Order: sequence, then C-alpha cells, then structure tokens
Amino acid sequence: MKKKDFSRRKFVKLSAGVALSSALFPGCSLNRVSSKKSISDNYRSYSSDQTYDYIVVGSGAGGGPVAARLVQGGFRVLLLEAGGRETSEVIEVPAFHGLSTEDPTYSWEFFVQHYENRTKQFLSSKYDQTNGGIFYPRATGLGGCTIHNAMITMYPNNSDWEHLVNVTGDDSWNPRSMRKYFQKMERNNYYNKPLESRSKRGLFNREKMGFNGWLSTEQTSPLLLLKDKKFLRLFFSALKEEGIINEISDVLSNTKNLKLDPNTWSYVQNKLDGVFNVPKATRNGKRSSTRELLLDMEKKFPDLLTIKTHSLVSKVVLNEENRATGVEVLEGKNLYKASPKFDASVKGKQIYYRANKEIILSGGAYNTPQILMLSGIGDPLQLREHGIETLINRPGVGKNLQDRYETSVVTELVGDFKLLKDCTFGEPNDPCMKKYKENPTKEVYGTNGVLGGIIKKSSTKRKDPDLFIFGLPGKFNGYYKGWSKDAIQSNYFTWAILKSHTDNAGGEVRLRSNSPQDTPYINFRYFKEGNSDYTDDINAVLEGVKTVRRMNKVMKRFSKEEVFPGKKIVSDNDIRNWIENEAWGHHASCTSKMGTVDDPLSVIDSKFRVHGTTGLRVVDASSFNRIPGLFIVCPIYMIAEKAAEDIIASSSDF
Repeated sequence: MKKKDFSRRKFVKLSAGVALSSALFPGCSLNRVSSKKSISDNYRSYSSDQTYDYIVVGSGAGGGPVAARLVQGGFRVLLLEAGGRETSEVIEVPAFHGLSTEDPTYSWEFFVQHYENRTKQFLSSKYDQTNGGIFYPRATGLGGCTIHNAMITMYPNNSDWEHLVNVTGDDSWNPRSMRKYFQKMERNNYYNKPLESRSKRGLFNREKMGFNGWLSTEQTSPLLLLKDKKFLRLFFSALKEEGIINEISDVLSNTKNLKLDPNTWSYVQNKLDGVFNVPKATRNGKRSSTRELLLDMEKKFPDLLTIKTHSLVSKVVLNEENRATGVEVLEGKNLYKASPKFDASVKGKQIYYRANKEIILSGGAYNTPQILMLSGIGDPLQLREHGIETLINRPGVGKNLQDRYETSVVTELVGDFKLLKDCTFGEPNDPCMKKYKENPTKEVYGTNGVLGGIIKKSSTKRKDPDLFIFGLPGKFNGYYKGWSKDAIQSNYFTWAILKSHTDNAGGEVRLRSNSPQDTPYINFRYFKEGNSDYTDDINAVLEGVKTVRRMNKVMKRFSKEEVFPGKKIVSDNDIRNWIENEAWGHHASCTSKMGTVDDPLSVIDSKFRVHGTTGLRVVDASSFNRIPGLFIVCPIYMIAEKAAEDIIASSSDF
C-alpha cells in the first residue's frame, strides 16, 4: 500500500490494545475506549459515533433493503450514499422519470463504449464526440437508481434462480424459496389486496408469514385509455394483429381482473406469451422506492440507522487476515466526476468508518467493481498498472459485464394524443400537473407512460419469452444528452423493444486511474465483439422490429411516417446492421458475479461473500452470474431480501 493508506501494523497494534483493555476491563467496549482517546493515522480517526455493526455502501435496490432489514434486526447500521437527500417533483411524479435522468441534482453521467472498434463505435447516432462515448444515465441520491428508473416492476424467470442453483450448488436459490422474498417486499396497492393471499399449500399466505411489503406496486387503470380515443384505437389495432384483443377487452370490462399481471405465481410458473398491464413501483400515484423505505426506517430507528449522504467511498480497508474492517470516505458534494456539478477544485473531507461485523457493497455494476479494485481486490495486472497493491487476486472483478439489447420503432402520427396535448411536464401553470394533484392515480402523470406491454418468444425454440415490446406516447430512440426533452412530443408513438437473456458476457469495467473520483472505463463489446451467440441475439431483436412493423401496418390511418429506423431500413440485413449501430441498454449487471471459488471469474459466493475475504459482501446488480428476467430492479430487490436474511443468520460469527 501507499504510505497514506491505513497502516496494517498500526491496526494490529490497535487491535491488540483493544483486546488488552477488554481483558483488563471487561465492561469496556471498543466504543468506550476510542471515545476517550481518538486514534488517528494522518487524516483518519474513529470514535464511538464512527463505529457500527454494519456498513452498507449505496442506498439503491440492493443496499436500501439490506440496510432496512439489518436495522429491523436490531443492528447498528451506517448507510453511505454519494448523493444527497434532496427531493422534488422530478423524482416523485412518475411521468417525470425521463427528466430525472438528466436533472443535475440526481444524475450521474457515464459515457460508455459499445465496441472496441472505433469505426464501429462511431456509427451510432447517439455517440457523443465531446464526451467520448454513449450516454448511460445513472442516479445519485438517497434511493440510488430507484429514484430515476421507469418503475417497471416485473418478476424474473424461474430459470434465473435455477441457473444460480446450478452454478453455486446452493439450493436456497430454488424458485419456490425465492418467491417468498418477492412476497416479503411487494404490496400491490392498486387492487387493495396482496398479489396472492394464499397458494394451494398456503406457502405464500402473506398474513400468516407476517410480511408487510415495503415496495408499493400499482397498475395503470385501463380506463385511462378511454380518455384518448386515438391512443385506444392505435393500441387496439396493433394488438389485434397479435391476436390478443380479447384479453384487453376483458380488462376494460373488469378493472379488477388480475389475469394480466405478469407477477402472479401462475404466470411465473407457465411463462406464456401475451399482453400485460405492466406493474409499476408507485403508491397512490407517486414513485415508490428505497428512498421512502430508508426514511421510514430512519424515523422509526434513529438510534440504529445512520444515513450519511454526500459520502463517496474510496476503498474498503482489509487487515492482515483480509477481513474487512472499515471504509475510507471522501465527504462532500458532487465529488465524483460523473456528476454534472463536479468541480475538480473542491476537495472532500477524508474520513474512516469502522465496521464491527461486515461491510456490504451495493454501488451497482460500475461502482462496486471500482471500489473493489481500489481496495486491492481484482486482476493483479490491472491493479499494478495503477499502483495498487493486490490483496486478493480475483481477475473476475469488473469482467462479465452484461446488459439487455434494446431498440425502438418510432412513428410520427397525424395529430396529437389528447392525453398529452396540453401537458408541459412541470413548467409553470402546467394543466396536467393540476389534474394530477387532484387525482394522482387516474391521470397520465401518475403513470410511467407505459400503458401496456407484450411478452413473447423470439423463437418457438426458446424455453422462456425473451422479448418485451411496450408502447408509449412520445419519441424515444435511446439515451443521449437531451433525450428526455426530445421524448416529450405528443404527436409521436414509440414501440420499445427489449431483448432479455442476452448471451453476451464479454463486457468489462476497468479503472482509468487510482482516484476514487474518476469514472471507470466501461465497454460492453456488443454482439460479435463479445463472447455471445451473435445469431441468437441479433435475430431476436430483428424479430422484435419485424413484429412492431407488422403491428404498425394495422394503424396506418393514424400514422404519418416511421422516423426510426425509417423507411430506408428495409431488408433483414439492413435491420441487423441498424440494430448493431443503434441498440442500447440500461440494465448493466454481473461485474462481481456469483460462483464457486474455483471459478477464476467469480467474485462472490452464494451468500454474497467476496472470495478470499471475511466480512465483505456484494449485494446489487453486479452480483448476478447472468442477467435475469426482463427488468432487473425486481430481482435485485429479491436478492437484497435474501442477502439480509443470510447476513443476519451469520451475525453471531463476528
């Protein structure tokens, strides 16, 4: 380590001193000793208010539930979040989720590579020459990316859990066991009753199990469609092409019909193609996220939960036995270069926090591997390049980066949607905002814009459906600087196409430097550049585009022109080339993958423990071995609930 790093020798001396004090004075705890005499190394010191049972890094879908459950278990928890606590309508109003991705208060701007081949990379219309990559929005602030995502909450495939059983040999990941974690967290408010009150065996009776779901989900009332005849006719014409018009009619005649909820256990078991009323994480028409959970826990357990915002974790400190003992933190606003408000002249305050039991990293697919590498855990060749001593040789840190492939077909319409015609999206005297405040659950601002979705298999050979096609008013053709404003156009309609269970695991997150304030280098190595079955992935997305175009033929009377990809992209080869250039993603995952210790690319075991260490776990999108389901936030919530249970079960080991 460098001289400025916490000295292991001093740590051992300190530990010995504490042990001697405890032996001579059994009534004295470490907290009492250190509060009387602070012990420092350069800028670092710790006292009674800086030592906790657990330290959780990150407040998003992984860290938020873990911290909450540990606090409920009676443990003293420090939650560290690089962003702030600020709130606004941008992160509360569901329809504003696009705007939140570019709001400088909440936005972390990453610019990623899709290809190593520079010529190929430049072919994307979204490539940003100024920033040297393609815009990939992430969120900073209490709640992490759960305060800016599209709130779509969809259960993963049972095959995702079966896969983890196979790669880890741990049967606790089996699908029926994992179901209880979903029921533990989810509360379906739209229908005012649990998603499933009981099964044949009574395994999932929420009342009997004493669960009180913290994540509110609702479904947009199909009656909202009736307020806009153009949207109604357009949507029904397209669905008629797919032969599923009768299911939509059933919903309109009975708004309490749960048949079209993709999160029901019956659907999860059978995984049939069809149309669905997409569940969203809202409560009474407002966003529901880990932010609300954590604020509630802080209020109920002020002596147990400490939330430190504007705290950028720079490294995990390991002792001589490779036990995680604490974290180094830079305290201050906008210290990370991904922030639009970053100012290089502002230096943060350097602090050290100690954990008596464990440290849980939940920084996400980019920042968790960055913290691990800065802590000396990773590929020795890469660490040496940046002057970092290798403490744990795990070359898989940052490898195995995965994502969905997504694209869209955008059509300019004849005339405007009535639902959006007068909406100014938060501007002064916005008439749609006035309606929303009067009745949040029944107005368009109470939705995420997704009024229905189609789940289907790209090929009859597939075990599970792998395409999700959803319609939304507006112009959405991917992420780039300014996309959120461009999308707000009431005379456009978008069919977004998402390809799940992609085969490409060839992406990577690497350090640019040894500075915790620097963003990492991120390259997804799309399609042929990665290690994927190129034919399967590209043909699946191709089938999605062709499906949408078939549907769009039915709605010709409402259409003026297809603007993306456009009428010049016709043949299958043309469409494939266009997909390679224009596809994007926003579910980055798997960079600290789960597996057995003898797998050189695995980083954590089936209990989320980092191989080769004690007291250090990873619980977030990076934990997966393979990207699960259609939308990643729901499975992250589920593994967070499982991780909290695993951590509490082993709490007596420390």
